[in-house]
Amino acid sequence: MKRLKRRRPRCRLDLHGHLDQERLEQIRAKLGLTKMGRLSDWQDEDFGWRDISHDGDSSLMLNLWRHSEDQWSILISAADDIDLSDQEIARWRKIFTTAVLDSGLEITDFKVTAPPHRESYETTWWNENWLRTTHWDLPAQNLEELWPVIGVHPSAAEVEKRDKLAIFMTSPTWQPAPLELREQAENFIRRVTEAEHVERYDRLRAACTSVLAVLGDPAGDPAVLRIRLAEMHKAILDRRDEQLPSDDSGRDPARHFLSLLGYDGSTPRRITLAEHAASLRESLTTGRSIEEADPDMGDANVELTELQGIASGGLLLELASRLRPGAAFGPSRDGEQLADVVTDLAWSVLDQTFLGRQ
Repeated sequence: MKRLKRRRPRCRLDLHGHLDQERLEQIRAKLGLTKMGRLSDWQDEDFGWRDISHDGDSSLMLNLWRHSEDQWSILISAADDIDLSDQEIARWRKIFTTAVLDSGLEITDFKVTAPPHRESYETTWWNENWLRTTHWDLPAQNLEELWPVIGVHPSAAEVEKRDKLAIFMTSPTWQPAPLELREQAENFIRRVTEAEHVERYDRLRAACTSVLAVLGDPAGDPAVLRIRLAEMHKAILDRRDEQLPSDDSGRDPARHFLSLLGYDGSTPRRITLAEHAASLRESLTTGRSIEEADPDMGDANVELTELQGIASGGLLLELASRLRPGAAFGPSRDGEQLADVVTDLAWSVLDQTFLGRQ
């Protein structure tokens, strides 16, 4: 009876993540493993094996191990008299990484242990993160060749390229990239970022200048000022794609009456403050006096107490003040005619109180 040789761990790829049955089968197939273990049984640890010895004597074995729910490893164990060269280890490491490429598992480490008769390998493997020793095997030696590899169309916007490239450069795959490619990538990110900063500065400066231009115009339109302020707010927050809020009615509070619409036949239309001021003044001028009776309506006057008259007159004066150019209404003069009408109405009420005109 042939005695099996004792084996010790020789090289190991550590993995982290969840593995479902489908991806488990893919890894087994790529590594040529004989199936073992059930994912549903948490006591099962060995999920596949393969005798990779030259003589078929099990002196060199490949296994897939589960250590916990999200901790896995691919392990080569060898008898003490079996030696693996640096080239063989590099070849197996590439086989391992290829096998788990689409599995969703994250490779966390690659470790190599020398056999008892050998102090070390020519390559320093000891507890070294595999990422720092992986060979660059992507089909890209320059930036133009790299774009399709990382899923970016060559004609994409430079900012989009910059963002995708920056994410890729933080991944383990980027670590062994060729020096020339690394320099090209770093220069590209630096150039695009600097250009983006300049563009944002120019955009912010233009937005601020447009606000100052409206503020400096005594006849400036408040609606335009609000739009310019909204644009400056977007520029400050760098929200270029955000839509400015709009009034679906098309009415501008600085130019149009908000509580009333005019009509052309049955079609509603906006009424400007100046238009409504003229209409009100005509009505107040041509209407009957308080002493005159309306033959159709009789005594239809509205009676106010003196305190109600004082309060009403005071509020009308406040409204008139807010309709004139200033802090409340802005620089527009569109409300001045209405302010004059409101002021006259206020005095007509206040003149009938003991306060009179102050």
